[in-house]
Amino acid sequence: ALTLDMRVELARDSLSTAPTENYPLLDSLPAHDARPVGAGVLLRGLRAVSDFEYEFQMAGMNRSMDPSALA
Repeated sequence: ALTLDMRVELARDSLSTAPTENYPLLDSLPAHDARPVGAGVLLRGLRAVSDFEYEFQMAGMNRSMDPSALA
């Protein structure tokens, strides 16, 4: 299993060509954390189809709770 630090480092390496890099660790509803940092993208890990289903539901919930936070 990858530690949190290892996952953040992998994200940094993978996104090093992105125009703006910011890697805050979020500990609440993503829609609430995205706005203050001006996030345009939230990177979330997927391991299986069930993860995709969960993330899809989470995105829908975030969108319904704060439509302006995530497009």
